[in-house]
Amino acid sequence: MAPPSPRHIIAQQLLALALQEHTLGLRTLPEWWNGLDVLATDGSAVLDHLIEAGFLETDGDLAFIGPRPRSGLAAATSPTSAVECGTSCSA
Repeated sequence: MAPPSPRHIIAQQLLALALQEHTLGLRTLPEWWNGLDVLATDGSAVLDHLIEAGFLETDGDLAFIGPRPRSGLAAATSPTSAVECGTSCSA
């Protein structure tokens, strides 16, 4: 059964948009929602959570990828983790 509000999809879309655009304008973000009700009703709460949890950082009215995803990406792509996983470092 689907959740009443797919907040996980909202979070994924906000993070994907931050990666694509490099920054999110917090005042102009609703323009990206294009009238989708679920984003209009839950988007701000999900955005606040992503900022509080370190997935996004802010500087004034801009949000961008924060330290939490960057540290996970670095760990996943480091030569040490590749060797520990038994994979080749030259992919």
